Amino acid sequence: PKPPAAGPPPAASEVVGGSSGSGGLYDFLDDEATTSRELPPSREEPKVAVVVDLSRPLGIFFDAALVAQAVQPGSQAETLGVRKGWKALIVGTDAVDLTEHLVAKVQALKAKGEGTLTMTFAPKQLSVVFDERPFGFAVRFEAARGVCVIASAKPVAEGRGVEVGMSLAAAGDRDLHGLSEEEVTAILLQAPLPLHLSLVDPIPQPRGEVKRGSLNNEDGVDEPARKAART
Repeated sequence: PKPPAAGPPPAASEVVGGSSGSGGLYDFLDDEATTSRELPPSREEPKVAVVVDLSRPLGIFFDAALVAQAVQPGSQAETLGVRKGWKALIVGTDAVDLTEHLVAKVQALKAKGEGTLTMTFAPKQLSVVFDERPFGFAVRFEAARGVCVIASAKPVAEGRGVEVGMSLAAAGDRDLHGLSEEEVTAILLQAPLPLHLSLVDPIPQPRGEVKRGSLNNEDGVDEPARKAART
């Protein structure tokens, strides 16, 4: 049996479960590129490529290191699925690491009369530690991407920054990429606490089949898993 907890940790969680433009194109801010919720890129870092219309403002406020500090509501970037905290990595076929390099590249392409540009981003990653179960979220498997994503989240998980659509990258030192919903659920239920989870921001849904989870009760955990989480 699980030993008595020393006391409720801050923001204690509930558990995991089964399914359940033209000139002015870019704007800039000088704020720090990272926050305590962001992680350095991992070796399994996902990348998202979007095609930008150079005749329209993009609507992203970048800092000097090309991290999006804000995305304007209703902008081209928001429509493309780009979010705050994403880092621009590649413009066209060229890697960039400073905002001034991105601006120079965009200006050169526009001078040549190019109408579109492909930009590649690294989505923001979230690090969160859970001290006790339940964690307050449910997962499902997305076959098109080969990852498990957050299917639903209760306020206790949302308060830690967990959002529906985020993908699970790692649990402790265990890489979760390519694992099935059942495998990920078992890891989350059996891993020792406290458990450090790494998640990746929601990204635009790719074309292809999405396999929905088979567990659909209130907290996304089937009865055997619920019993296991109590022991």
